Amino acid sequence: MCLHAGMLALLVLVTAFSSTALKQNDSTDVQVPEEPKNAELAVGYSHDPWGSHQSNHPPEQSRRSKRHVVHLYNMVSCGTGCDPLSYKGYGCYCGFLGSGLPTDGIDRCCKIHDWCYQSANCPMFLEYFIPYYWKCLPGRKPLCAVEHGEWGGGGSCAQMLCECDRQLSLCLRQYPCPRTKALCHSSPLRLLQNVFML
Repeated sequence: MCLHAGMLALLVLVTAFSSTALKQNDSTDVQVPEEPKNAELAVGYSHDPWGSHQSNHPPEQSRRSKRHVVHLYNMVSCGTGCDPLSYKGYGCYCGFLGSGLPTDGIDRCCKIHDWCYQSANCPMFLEYFIPYYWKCLPGRKPLCAVEHGEWGGGGSCAQMLCECDRQLSLCLRQYPCPRTKALCHSSPLRLLQNVFML
């Protein structure tokens, strides 16, 4: 991925949010329950690797993550059921500084995600620190909130980042979880990165 697209392992979940202002933004038939009981609502600073994670459950049921997993990590996990780290360094675009020709469908998803981040309505490099709200609904369906607090509503940078990450998770779910990393042969720099990320 390009530098300001971030990595699957660079978005951190930092706090909890409780709101009912959620919507569906694509043509899939997600039914939004009034109070999803098994869904986790999450907020995080997109691309901040040093945050923390809390669910919206009462403290005794809270599952605080010691891994300090990132927002995108959780979104991909929700949408695919795969270990998000299995995508790190995959092909020409799943990782930093994406370039070359996508190696397969998974890599195309990562390239589209890069383009999505580039077209997001975000101040340069601030997209790495802007939080967004989302929920993981039953059936592996990530859902972005309509409002993102002080970070804006529809069309805002926060909304665009959330949608980019959601679309990536939905794109990746079309493919089996990767067991090996595809190597990028069309970009010497990227091939070198692939070798060191293995």
